[in-house]
Amino acid sequence: MSGSSATGRLAMCLAMAAAVASGPASAVAQEPAPAKSDLSAHTALEALKTLCLNGDTAPLAVLARADAAGWLKAKPAGFETWDASRNRAQQSGPTTLILDTWGIDTREAHEDSCSIGARASTSGWGQAAREWLGFSPGSVLGPASTFHAVRTDAGWRAAAAADRAPSARTNAEERHYNFVAADGAWSGAERAPAILMVNHLRTTRSPGG
Repeated sequence: MSGSSATGRLAMCLAMAAAVASGPASAVAQEPAPAKSDLSAHTALEALKTLCLNGDTAPLAVLARADAAGWLKAKPAGFETWDASRNRAQQSGPTTLILDTWGIDTREAHEDSCSIGARASTSGWGQAAREWLGFSPGSVLGPASTFHAVRTDAGWRAAAAADRAPSARTNAEERHYNFVAADGAWSGAERAPAILMVNHLRTTRSPGG
């Protein structure tokens, strides 16, 4: 999977997420012991579902939903880098949630990408994604869990190898998604944001994609 670096402090985590999602095919998922999903995980997951997946996944559509929901376009305090053409922010208790959305063209498809991130030490973000999707990640690397998913009329199912073929019906119908969930470590010298990210693989580019 191709990726794009996020703005600001989310850059390192998005780069890691892109690397996980495009990791070697021989990688075998070794799941860590499930961590209890905390409130911040569910808050971030609800934001991902509401903003990134509730309709058109093109960045302009995502930003329009965020604006309608009251997410802020202005740069939050403490963030050195900010791009209002792709970022929004919302306060969730003591934590600032950051929305980042962008589109990228690959050799075989167009990808709409969207993430919810937080500068926070968290637990349970991967487990929250697993509980929602209903299946185990395809790979786990450190704190990051990657899920290959097909959207169905009833919800989600794990994507099989055949689903990822360029000629697969799931791709023709634009039902193929990749999710990455990673807990954050944000204390002392550690600066790894928590993140929930989705890539929607499309055969066509939407306006604003």
